[in-house]
Amino acid sequence: APEAESAALALELTAAPVEQPVLAPRLSPQPVNLALKPGEEKLWPLIGMDLDGLAIAELTLRFDPSFMTVVEAGFGSAMDLDPLKPPIVTIDSMTGTVRIKPSDAKPMRFKSGGDVVVLRVRGMNGGNSPIVIENAQLLDGSGKTVAGVITGGRASVE
Repeated sequence: APEAESAALALELTAAPVEQPVLAPRLSPQPVNLALKPGEEKLWPLIGMDLDGLAIAELTLRFDPSFMTVVEAGFGSAMDLDPLKPPIVTIDSMTGTVRIKPSDAKPMRFKSGGDVVVLRVRGMNGGNSPIVIENAQLLDGSGKTVAGVITGGRASVE
């Protein structure tokens, strides 16, 4: 009977397990677009989402030093850091590079999502500076690369 077939089909559809979507880890400056005036300083956090249990061997950021410079970089609550062995931060304002490396050669671990790194940036001359996150490889607990969404941003100096 058609009614019995449709009832059986409905039962089959409702009994099937529902798969939960897997969220990809994400890393991006927030806001993606930052407005600055020449000489003005602002904090620009690099936010991570769904990073629990992951790590990163090194973090390199690039920017155009003609339009913006990074004055300092601090670590946020998303990082699981040993205060006795903090990562090494190198800011090169001439080349427009911020490098963050572990001081103990072990990948830097994340304990949660949230602020990964907070940059203090200063507007220089009028124009636009991209901020690019270079070759960031997220790693799982066994050191295997995990696919993630890593995006950069743009500072507009006017």
